Amino acid sequence: MCCGGKRQSFHTPERGGTWRVTQPPPPPGPRRAFKPSFVYFEYTGRTGMTVLGGATGQRYRFAASGARVAVDRRDAGSLSAVPGLRMTNLGR
Repeated sequence: MCCGGKRQSFHTPERGGTWRVTQPPPPPGPRRAFKPSFVYFEYTGRTGMTVLGGATGQRYRFAASGARVAVDRRDAGSLSAVPGLRMTNLGR
């Protein structure tokens, strides 16, 4: 045995004499901070407005001035360019 039997531990015999190669589980990676998949936008215009997200094509409806809507993070760039919309925290 050249490898101390480690190679044998990665092979599992199946019925009928065939062998199936199994891989050990990957080592755990570094922990990443949770990042929500959405951001909030607030509408500052006078009337309602519907906007399409540039990345997802999702429709976002802002019913009136002051309306806050959860927006997919991928659409944040395109909505930031729309006059009357601003990214905000929900609690403000």
